[in-house]
Amino acid sequence: MTSGVTSEEASGEAKPARAARPSPRYQLPADTRSFTGRGQEIEHLLALARDEPDAAGGGTVVISAIDGMGGVGKSALAVHAAHLLREQYPDGQLFVDLHGHTKGMEPLTADSALNRLLSSLGVPPQLIPRDLGERAAFYRDRLADTRTLIVLDNAQSAAQVRPLLPGTAGCLVLVTSRKRLAGLDDAYSVALGTLPVAEAVALLRKVATPERVAADHPALDELAALCGCLPLAIRIVAARLRHHPSLRVEDVIDQLRDEGARFEHLADEDRSLTAVFDLSYSALPAAEQDLFRDLGRVPGADFDTGAVARLIDADRRTADRLLTTLVDHNLLIQHAPDRYRLHDLVRLFARALGEEDPAAEAESAVERLLDHYQHIGQEADHRLARSRRPGRPGAATPPAPAQRFDRVSALAWLHANGRT
Repeated sequence: MTSGVTSEEASGEAKPARAARPSPRYQLPADTRSFTGRGQEIEHLLALARDEPDAAGGGTVVISAIDGMGGVGKSALAVHAAHLLREQYPDGQLFVDLHGHTKGMEPLTADSALNRLLSSLGVPPQLIPRDLGERAAFYRDRLADTRTLIVLDNAQSAAQVRPLLPGTAGCLVLVTSRKRLAGLDDAYSVALGTLPVAEAVALLRKVATPERVAADHPALDELAALCGCLPLAIRIVAARLRHHPSLRVEDVIDQLRDEGARFEHLADEDRSLTAVFDLSYSALPAAEQDLFRDLGRVPGADFDTGAVARLIDADRRTADRLLTTLVDHNLLIQHAPDRYRLHDLVRLFARALGEEDPAAEAESAVERLLDHYQHIGQEADHRLARSRRPGRPGAATPPAPAQRFDRVSALAWLHANGRT
């Protein structure tokens, strides 16, 4: 005859058993009434949920990772899409702010996030394992065979997110981050850019109210452009118009035209575009921070890796690595192969940071860049059988071998750099 006591009970270390399923938890933040545009992105997210494999088919959980620059509306999109999808996930909708970029707060650890998620699922504190691996396994067990939607907002990294993912089909996870979470191998990536001008104007009028901003106002496109068509900037400006009846659209435009003071007018009592950008900048390694400030000094709309290498006095491999990091942090836009540009407001932010650098260092960087453009431009001109322009007195020759052109690449370089 046995005593009926298991070895786990005898040792006092009973493993957490699967408890009865709790009633569904509905934790989504309120959907914003002023949500505007993003039709293509919403349809993409809805289609992923519509086409997800079911648990009986042995598929995997669907993960959509939404990335983009600070203030572009990632959280608003995720929450809006989650509300549209909530009926498909009757076992609950969970929401966790991971504080990857939150002023004054450290990012939430995976341990802490799992504790919050398990508590949300009705697990008593004494049943939540202490070990991260066991806690993640218990979490996956709780979600197995359920249809639950999980929004993981403001993630810092793939490593922070990975333990929070369910293990079986039937669940949908929406992740937002300022960084491209390339480490989430099975995730569907949704790169969120700024709004088209028409949608930016529509958002402006919706937040400010149509009574305050007439649809036929001739300056609305300019106002949207001065806000960089960035949803956060648009919302801040629109809120000022809504709550200050004497303020005219023309007044706001006059304020924003002053580049040196623009960020002063893109802030209110609890929102600041400067603070948003500063959180992204502070998350960069030191070398990338140095490059970011230098990029604020680059003349022209865009640049290539060769120009950046001369700007920072480094080889192309180093320049390429640093540029890739800035792109991954959504502080830099790669709009074509080996062509990069800064968003207008990000450029102003970088330029303002660069003003604190020693003047001699800044001047040397710009001189190197101008010498590079002259040297490479002469090489391209020569290939096209044009007369070589005389060099500037004292111009330095780049240490790297001169760029080699054929006729097609010479024309392409001259066109890309505004020389044709």
